[in-house]
Amino acid sequence: GIGCQREDTERIGRLGRKLTAHVTAVAPSMPPGLAAAWDTLATPAMSPVERHVRDRLINDQGLGNCVLEISQVAPGVIKLSGTVEQPGQKVRAAELTKLTIGVQEVIDELTVAR
Repeated sequence: GIGCQREDTERIGRLGRKLTAHVTAVAPSMPPGLAAAWDTLATPAMSPVERHVRDRLINDQGLGNCVLEISQVAPGVIKLSGTVEQPGQKVRAAELTKLTIGVQEVIDELTVAR
């Protein structure tokens, strides 16, 4: 068929996440809007629920510099992974995710860097 296959979108997503991590590492003061644009490129095959969670987390001022991965592992179940700088950010990310319409369960695999 024409278009991207699932494995193609997964490869593009992995490449985008690596690029995002690299850009974030070399330019930690990247404006939030630019970070959001990179994040959008890094996750081309997101479900609507994943997009809603991503938008909530991106727009939260306390989570602006966190590199988070969001994945829907089952209907209504969102897994958060990645690294946050402070324990409060871990709690906040999980809370915002749980309060998002369409999310019934959050699997929190976030780690605290410090």
